[in-house]
Amino acid sequence: MKQKGIFSPIKLPFTPSVNVGGTYDILKEQIWTVNGGASETVALVLSEQTDPGLYQIAFRLDGDLDGKPITRLSPALAIHVAKEDANILRLYVLSRHYDSPALHCLILMSRRGKD
Repeated sequence: MKQKGIFSPIKLPFTPSVNVGGTYDILKEQIWTVNGGASETVALVLSEQTDPGLYQIAFRLDGDLDGKPITRLSPALAIHVAKEDANILRLYVLSRHYDSPALHCLILMSRRGKD
């Protein structure tokens, strides 16, 4: 199927596991067939019942290519689901000193809490 113009992708909701290394079967044991040379566009949508937290999500595709089993893994994606009343500090850093600004901010916040 060649998709042209404006279209709505198929939406598949999922709830990430709160356990490290946990899994979730998005297709719920169904099989999705895509013909060779074809492509499908799918939107993986985070469920509204997802608990607040920081998730590392990677997708695994298992399939069959010319009668041989194949597996493809996505890069890990970090997704933050915030609590409604959360105070969030976002740090954008350049270069290689990723830990330094975060450490200084945490020290300042802990000092303020003691005053």
